[in-house]
Formats: sequence, structure tokens, C-alpha cells
Amino acid sequence: MAWPETPPRDLSPVVIIDAFTAQTSSWIYDGSVKQWQSIDGLGLDDPAPLSFRDSQGLQALLAVRIADQFGGDVPAATVAMAGQFLQSLTARFSSPATVSAGVFM
Repeated sequence: MAWPETPPRDLSPVVIIDAFTAQTSSWIYDGSVKQWQSIDGLGLDDPAPLSFRDSQGLQALLAVRIADQFGGDVPAATVAMAGQFLQSLTARFSSPATVSAGVFM
């Protein structure tokens, strides 16, 4: 019996440890582009993982997170956009729906 191949769940993390060199590599599955994205060794010019989902939402989240460091005020619309971006990540809208039979008693 062969198991059906299903795509990984959105935002699934994987850490691979090489037994011979003890080097690790970390990956996260981005369901919106259906690709594994490396999260190791990111440079300043590299695209951020998950940034293709909602680039403006990511910008808003970063603005909210660093506003205190620079003593700035964040507009309410930016805070709302950051919240929507976080909600979209936690809701996993890019994951395939899992259907299960209901049991009623």
C-alpha cells in the first residue's frame, strides 16, 4: 500500500543536522510559493522568508517592532496592518484544508 504524497503543512520547520560535520541547516516551508526556504545565513540583501505573502504587512510588523528603539509613533493603520499580517501567519491560510468526518452522539 502506497501512501499518498501530500505537501508539507504551511510554516513547517525542518532542521537538518549532518552527522559527520555537525553542521545544521534550518528550513521553513512557505505554502504560498510552495517552496522550502532556508532561514540560515540571511544577508541584508537577501529576501526575507515569507515576505512574498504580504510585503506591506511585513513592513508594518517591522515598523511596529522597531518604533520603540527610535522613539517614533506608529499610526493606527500600520498597527492594524501588522496585526493582520501576524493573523495570516498564525491562521495558515496557505495550508490545504484538512477534511475529517464529524461524529455526532
